[in-house]
Amino acid sequence: MATTDYAAIDAELRTTLSNKSYLLGNLANAAAIINKHMEDICWVGFYLLHKDELFVGPFQGESVRRTVPLYHGLPGKVMKTYQTQLNNDTTKCTCGNADGIKKSQLAIPVFYNREPVGVLNIESASVDRFSEEDCEEMKKIALLIQRVWRHMF
Repeated sequence: MATTDYAAIDAELRTTLSNKSYLLGNLANAAAIINKHMEDICWVGFYLLHKDELFVGPFQGESVRRTVPLYHGLPGKVMKTYQTQLNNDTTKCTCGNADGIKKSQLAIPVFYNREPVGVLNIESASVDRFSEEDCEEMKKIALLIQRVWRHMF
């Protein structure tokens, strides 16, 4: 499995997000920072909840569908369960792999005022890319990102 310098992600996010600027700018920077420090990923970004759909937010990687119907795909499953979801072999899942590129996917809920507002989604072209450590560390990263959500309003 690929290695990730989570301490570097944490430090850079804390520095970057400390200015508490515009939400979308913060999310764009968060995606760029994660992309820079995680090996063997092909897409990282955010899906943002609006009414009954998830809209693609800031991301790094190939273009994707603009919306995902609520409760569809792995990001949708996150919104249904409010729990982190890991799929290390998307070829064996009915959660969808429309582009045929991603082989592993990690999706983490992001909350604001205890309500789900979005999903941090990370994809790899390699089967078995993500470990339990990746899940736990990315949950901590999501908590850091949640702190800037209030600046959207």
